[in-house]
Amino acid sequence: MKNKIKQFVAMHSIAIIALFAIIAFTFTALSLTGCDTSNEPTHTHQWGAWKSNATQHWKECSCGEEYGRANHNGNPCSACEYNDSSHMHTYSNTWSKDATQHWKECSCGDKTQVANHSGNPCVCGYESGSVENIYILSLGYECYWKNGEKINTPDDGMAQAIAVVGDDVYLAGYYRNNSNTRIACYWKNGVKIDLEAGSADDIAVVGSDVYIAGYYGSSWDSICYWKNGTRINLPLGVSNVTSSSIYGITVIGSDVYVGGAFFVLSTGNATACYWKNGTRTNVTGIPYYNREINSFTASGSDTYFAGYFMESSSSYIPCYWKNGTRVNLSSPTNSISSVYAIAISGSDVYTAGDFVSSYNSIACYWKNGTKTELTTRSRAQAITIVGTDVYVAGFYDNVNDRITCYWKNGVKTDIEINWSGVKSIVVVVK
Repeated sequence: MKNKIKQFVAMHSIAIIALFAIIAFTFTALSLTGCDTSNEPTHTHQWGAWKSNATQHWKECSCGEEYGRANHNGNPCSACEYNDSSHMHTYSNTWSKDATQHWKECSCGDKTQVANHSGNPCVCGYESGSVENIYILSLGYECYWKNGEKINTPDDGMAQAIAVVGDDVYLAGYYRNNSNTRIACYWKNGVKIDLEAGSADDIAVVGSDVYIAGYYGSSWDSICYWKNGTRINLPLGVSNVTSSSIYGITVIGSDVYVGGAFFVLSTGNATACYWKNGTRTNVTGIPYYNREINSFTASGSDTYFAGYFMESSSSYIPCYWKNGTRVNLSSPTNSISSVYAIAISGSDVYTAGDFVSSYNSIACYWKNGTKTELTTRSRAQAITIVGTDVYVAGFYDNVNDRITCYWKNGVKTDIEINWSGVKSIVVVVK
């Protein structure tokens, strides 16, 4: 009997446990599938005013969440306006900069002397892309200008030519010694290198080699060039030379060209010529008279002389001679015009000079014969090409003064009052 009672109690206990399990499962299922919570409200952060301590600032929601924690910037802070009354600004002596501005900065982040960049390089040292250095040599030979700053020829010398390679500036010319003898020389970055008695008239620098064309001694027929101080004579092949001229030196690979002319009084002939590696060639296409040569260059195997041809006493035609063949340039009819400089860039021929119109001299340059006018009452005396940019140097006259200047793509920049004019222009972009 006792065993039956035990079996009955056990069976009913199992049934009760099962019933409770079913009830619990049912409530769980109902809570998962039968409750819609989509309408419960959600929390949106509401950021209040800036909070701060001695070093940082931030914003805070009522729920305790933070936003925007950062160190202070400046004093007062540019974000939260925190002001540390005990702080005294000490600005760095070194410029800070970005792509557009420069400034000096305190350790707290405050800035002073904030300004846009000016010049390239700027006073702060910022360089935008490439740096352009413009060198202009005075026709008075007493100085040159670098980016408008006047630099006098050292040793009371006379600089007749300039070349620039990288940061190295070469001047060629002469000075007079204590015996008043003229000594041909050149200067590299202001340091003088003597050649010998004579005059240095033009210079070309190729790599580490320095080529200088000029005269040795005191005779008009003693034309030569020096390579690294060693003289190579350039014979004229005629006697009784009364005067001679050197128009330029150009080095192409291993070939050295020197352009010049010589005059023999007994015949009345002024013969244009050039030397290639010391061998002279008379340019028969250039007349003996009624012309003026002011410049020489060479490109490839071609030689160029530039100046004017005098058609009549009232008509000077600006021109250049390529391998002895004259190429006339456009100018007004019956005008006094001339070319003073020539430069070759690829297959393009650039010349610079002036022409007279209504009694006014007008500076201009020609590209392949097409004329671009610059400024009235002016003269273009030197030209160089860098990429697609055309640089022309010369002067213009105002009411009382003569102003040395240059034009870049037709836009004029004044240098200073100087009555000498311009011998050459060199532009280095790096």
